[in-house]
Amino acid sequence: MIVGPPVRYEHFSTLWRSMGFSDVFAGIASMGEMKRFCRVALATASKYFLGPFSYQIRVGGLYLLYGFYNTQLAAPQSRIRFALKDWHYIQTFLEESVHSRHYDVIYVLRKLVATKALQFVAMPHLLTFRKQRKHHKEPLCARFLIAP
Repeated sequence: MIVGPPVRYEHFSTLWRSMGFSDVFAGIASMGEMKRFCRVALATASKYFLGPFSYQIRVGGLYLLYGFYNTQLAAPQSRIRFALKDWHYIQTFLEESVHSRHYDVIYVLRKLVATKALQFVAMPHLLTFRKQRKHHKEPLCARFLIAP
């Protein structure tokens, strides 16, 4: 039985709303940039879900994955990528949650699986081999430049 701070989704949801975390995707201009940001956000949150952290931190990582996946504005939604070797850790985490009767955690994980949000791949990071022929320069905002 896992003892520690509460791992209820309602606590996480209250914090998510009070901090305005849903707005993290607002203001991104292009869809390509949005997709890249979504991939980075999901990959960062997945590190806390899989890492060598305490059960509560891993639950927080799972809730972050769930929140980011369901609030992202990218179309189609970016999926959460896990390496095949991580399947064992996820199943162990699920067994710990079942044993400890943390039904919120079980629901969130199964909901992600049911919506096919999780993608088990050989490499957790997307590899691209496209060579940039022309260096793309980001436009500079004139207000942020030092006046001569």
